[in-house]
Amino acid sequence: MLLLWIALGLNYVDRQMAYSIFPALKADLRFTDAQLGLIGSVFAWVYSICMPIAGRLSDILRRDRMIVASMVLWSAAILGCSFSQSVLQFLIWRAVMGVTEALYYPAAVGMLAEAHSGGTRSKALGMHQSAQLAGIVAGGWYGGWMADHVSWRIGFGAAAIAGVVYSAILSRQLPASQSQKAPQAGNPI
Repeated sequence: MLLLWIALGLNYVDRQMAYSIFPALKADLRFTDAQLGLIGSVFAWVYSICMPIAGRLSDILRRDRMIVASMVLWSAAILGCSFSQSVLQFLIWRAVMGVTEALYYPAAVGMLAEAHSGGTRSKALGMHQSAQLAGIVAGGWYGGWMADHVSWRIGFGAAAIAGVVYSAILSRQLPASQSQKAPQAGNPI
């Protein structure tokens, strides 16, 4: 549970970092106010489009491997953000970030639901989701602090390094999940 909590927290650190560095992005990459609005929109559209696909993949592939792959790709995407030299490059990397985070969520929730039956499932899912708010708080502070005191680029680069290191931890510590041989139809909600 703690392993997935940290992974989800890292996902949200990055999301919030991007919003807390708007002044730096305006100064460094010459973002306009309208282009700053695209940072969240591009991410959210790609994330929402990719989520059903990632959900299907997490039903047929090993979830532990999807989670690790998501973290590795997340690290590459956040590093791409740090090296962006234009508005378009930054927005493309935010779109890639949407893909990487979509790969994480259904696999993690599926793994938690599989590990926790009726009596503890809701508690486990609720605890996991609390990482969202922790990541938002940490990312807002961290991104702004790095932009003000060091560099937004170094802040993103350090987050990428943390993601790579954490991917290695996840690859060794997450329990192996079995891929589904024949996916079952779920109950419509």
